[in-house]
Amino acid sequence: RDNNNIVEPSMDLISTFCAHNHSIARVAIGRMGQNSDDYVLATASIQGTIIRVFSLPQGTKLFELQRGSSAATIFSLSFNSDSSVLAVSSSKGTVHMFLLTEENRLDKNQDEPNQSANRSMLSRIVNPFSSNLKDDGQQPFRSFVKIRIKDIKGRTPNSITLLEATLSGHDGADCEDNLVVCFQSGKLFHFAIPRKRKGKSRPVRAENLLMGEMM
Repeated sequence: RDNNNIVEPSMDLISTFCAHNHSIARVAIGRMGQNSDDYVLATASIQGTIIRVFSLPQGTKLFELQRGSSAATIFSLSFNSDSSVLAVSSSKGTVHMFLLTEENRLDKNQDEPNQSANRSMLSRIVNPFSSNLKDDGQQPFRSFVKIRIKDIKGRTPNSITLLEATLSGHDGADCEDNLVVCFQSGKLFHFAIPRKRKGKSRPVRAENLLMGEMM
């Protein structure tokens, strides 16, 4: 082979942006819409209280999500197929699910620059120690459902996956997101979460993969 004709692979830097003040612990990439060429990036820091979602490759911050107020280790981030839902598991033994809707997007609800700056400055005067505020002074939004689950030895979820949403009802109007939660011990739990009944989850199945038995 002619070494003179070898083309070395190259990578070009497209954009850089600051996602968190602390080191990043977990990331996930999803596609915005099943037939879209746009992607999103979810990030969580070692503090584990705030999850942020950015557009790719622009790096525009689209969503700011509040997992909780106390520090936690984020184990897993998972988008559904069109990135309209994000699931987050942590060392608190909980799985949070967030609806990533248009009305919650930061880039769709921006005030005039002066109004935004004034409100942000006022919020810091009232609460100068708060680090969970958006640039426009609004609080990050919270999950529409929270599932708390631990196995018998107190282990917390290690991996989560959002499956395809299923439609139910006579006209298919009721949409259920399907969440699979796995533990290092081999236990698997499957939940269905109807979007119309926020905060409610329905267990579908539970089994021990290592023992090959239903629970």
